[in-house]
Amino acid sequence: MNINMPTSLAGGRYQLGQLVGRGGMAEVHVALDTRLGRTVAVKIMRADFANDKIFLERFRREAHSVAQMNNPNIVNIYDSGEEVVATETGQTEHLPYLVMEYVKGQTLRDILKVNGALSQRDAEQVMMGV
Repeated sequence: MNINMPTSLAGGRYQLGQLVGRGGMAEVHVALDTRLGRTVAVKIMRADFANDKIFLERFRREAHSVAQMNNPNIVNIYDSGEEVVATETGQTEHLPYLVMEYVKGQTLRDILKVNGALSQRDAEQVMMGV
């Protein structure tokens, strides 16, 4: 299913920018929250999963679980919603999204790709932070 990816969400509140990450079921874009004037990260579920009830529930559960956490090493969830977008055939689809704190820098995945497995000491430091 091909969709016309929006350039903004929530009635223009979130102006989507560069793609900064892609996972199994979602893409993450840097964005501008025009209401608060801050940079955020927006995780948008891939359209091919948006109609799958199991993946949709997993996405929503992730949002709820992370939003309940209060840890300096876990990004904050600011908002969530669903954007209605048009497909190439003119039909509409709902794309769920999460608006999160934007943290500039390398991900653990990036570090592992470059350096390989962490030493036991480094792995312990990462886990102690979480």
